[in-house]
Amino acid sequence: MRGLSVVFLFFLTFTAKSQSDGGGHFTFFSVITTNIDSSVFWYQEYLGFELVDRNKNDEYGFEIVNLQASQVRLEIIETSKTIDRGKFLKDRVPGTRIAGFFKIGLAIENFEERVNELVRNGVSLHGEVVTDPYSNKKMVIVLDPDGNRIQFFEK
Repeated sequence: MRGLSVVFLFFLTFTAKSQSDGGGHFTFFSVITTNIDSSVFWYQEYLGFELVDRNKNDEYGFEIVNLQASQVRLEIIETSKTIDRGKFLKDRVPGTRIAGFFKIGLAIENFEERVNELVRNGVSLHGEVVTDPYSNKKMVIVLDPDGNRIQFFEK
């Protein structure tokens, strides 16, 4: 889904607030992955990110790929010391969560068309499309290859 026009909600919200109070704004986020090639493909194919650069350091056991979409940069990192979340949580009580970011939200144009395109291309929905009772806008969550939640909101 190349060229998917996405707007990162946290980016816009923070940017709008920070411009009024003199603060900064988000410019990138990072994802640690268990398979860098799979993640790079997924973010390029389904979210429209484009390759900026790729760096590998065998001595320190990591590889970093930087991608860009609009004004947001995504840094994908694979290290030799990465722990797979699913394996780590396998024997835990259901519903156990790891502290940190829970999901990233994206507002998209043509919500139904874009979500249907994701599904046609093999992206699984994590739950069903629902309508937010406050905004009356549709939303749905998908998972990237490592199970990170990405929530799409109707723009």
